[in-house]
Amino acid sequence: MSGPLPLVRSARGQLVAECGGPLGGLLAAIAGIGPGMSQPAELTVRPSGDGVRWERSIGRRSRATSVFSDGRFIVEVAGPARLRFATDQRSADRVHLTLVNPLCSLVSIEVDLHRTRRCLHTDVLISVWRGRAGWLRYRAEMLDHSADADHQETGGAA
Repeated sequence: MSGPLPLVRSARGQLVAECGGPLGGLLAAIAGIGPGMSQPAELTVRPSGDGVRWERSIGRRSRATSVFSDGRFIVEVAGPARLRFATDQRSADRVHLTLVNPLCSLVSIEVDLHRTRRCLHTDVLISVWRGRAGWLRYRAEMLDHSADADHQETGGAA
């Protein structure tokens, strides 16, 4: 896939969430993320068609989405939902995504992905009505296991 994603192929670590406002708890429940608790998180990125398939596991919940570039935006498809994100490639190892939502300015999603030598740092902020009605922020630090994934795909061959 052309464009700024993916930054890793496989990563494992911990995710911590916090929420606020009247709808914050509801956002956390929909996302399946318990606020204030550190939860195991895993991400695997696999080639799929013209893009990639992101397989995420947070705690005991798993979900997969298709991610591709339409030439202008990064598009993430989860079931019937199709989210388009504008990208800001801040460096070779850092990208910022902002939800492009022309029909409804009530919900915003911002994602900051930053890769260091062996770690993927993720910071996601979902807010409703600019945070006044509710917000959910989750951060994850995951060790990059891409070399392990490459090793498994090749059957251990170098």
